[in-house]
Amino acid sequence: MDCNLLLVDDTPDVSTSFKRALAGDGYTIFTASNSEEGMALLRKHPVDVVVYNHALSSSEESDAFLKDLSHCYPDTVRVLITGHEDVEDVVATVNEGTAYRLITQPWRNDALREVIRDAAARAHADHQQVDPQTGWLTRRAFCDQFDALAAQTRRRSSCGSSRSSIHRP
Repeated sequence: MDCNLLLVDDTPDVSTSFKRALAGDGYTIFTASNSEEGMALLRKHPVDVVVYNHALSSSEESDAFLKDLSHCYPDTVRVLITGHEDVEDVVATVNEGTAYRLITQPWRNDALREVIRDAAARAHADHQQVDPQTGWLTRRAFCDQFDALAAQTRRRSSCGSSRSSIHRP
C-alpha cells in the first residue's frame, strides 16, 4: 500500500533510525525538524501519517501543533513518539483522540513497524468511499459529496435559479 509518512523530530539519529527501520516497507518518508517545517511539508505533499516527537517542544506547543494538524488535516493519522519516563501527558493526548497511537523511545523495530502499518491501514481506510464494516459513507466521502452538492447548488443559484444555496459551516 502506498503511504506517505511525515516524521517531525529534531534529532538526526532518530530520523535515520526511523527510516532504516521502515526501509523496504514501501513508505515515502518526509522529515521535518520542527512543527513549522512539518506544516510546510503538509501544504506541499499529501501525507497519510504524521509521526511527531512529543518532546520536541513544550507540552502546550505540542498540543497546539496536534490540534492544528487535526483541524487542518483531519484525515491524517497522528502518531506520537516520546522518550519521557512520565508518559501521563502523552497518554492523555492519545486518549483525547488527538493522536492515534504512541511509540516510546527507544523503540523495537518490529513494534515501530506494527504501529506504522496500523496507522497506514487506518489512513487508507479513511480514504475509502464506504466503510466495509458498516456500509456507510466514510467521513471524507460524505464531505466530498456534500461539497460537490453545495458547489452545484451555488452554481444553480448564481445562474438565476430560485433555489437557496447551502452554506457549510
